[in-house]
Amino acid sequence: MQNIRIFFKKRDRAKYISHLDMTRLFQRAVRRSGITMWYTEGFHPHLYMTFALPLSLGIESDCESVDMRLIDDISFSEVKDRLNSVLPKGIEVTEICEPVMKANRIVSSKYAVKLINLSDKKAQFDAFLEQNEIMAVKKGKAGEKLVNIKAFVYDYKTFCEGENLCAELVLASGNVNTLNPQLLLSVFSEQQNVSVEGAALLRCEVFAENGEIFK
Repeated sequence: MQNIRIFFKKRDRAKYISHLDMTRLFQRAVRRSGITMWYTEGFHPHLYMTFALPLSLGIESDCESVDMRLIDDISFSEVKDRLNSVLPKGIEVTEICEPVMKANRIVSSKYAVKLINLSDKKAQFDAFLEQNEIMAVKKGKAGEKLVNIKAFVYDYKTFCEGENLCAELVLASGNVNTLNPQLLLSVFSEQQNVSVEGAALLRCEVFAENGEIFK
């Protein structure tokens, strides 16, 4: 038995697949691929599967990962090919490797953001991001709480592509602190009276401490 980490993309219409449905999707994919993975023991055995950083609905990603335990004596490249042959459009395995880091080392994620037809709002967006405080209501296990989410914005860069306003945002992620880019855009929309409908969001990279890419 070998622990493996499966990195995959979640693109296009697949961004509307919920985390619970992603779990079911990979369970079906493993069964259809014929690959033997480890199942938990007990009265209700289920496929051992751990997602490092579940993605919010409506966000695309090039760097999702899920851990499993491989029983079959086959190469990682064959596991990749067999999974990709049965996964739906928009979900693509990009790499399979042995886990290097534990998921609790994740501290941040980089997102690419595109705000459609808002290039004329760049100055407003820059001013919004440069504030010392950006107050928002965050929902957690203990309920709702008013929080300064600017503390969770670690880095940012804005630029225009034609009529579109684009940004690269490095935001807090992980078990301790997490900032959903959708919340940040929602506060910007409310403060500046700007519609961000149709915004495209893509998680590009996930980082551990000291800026290391999560592996």
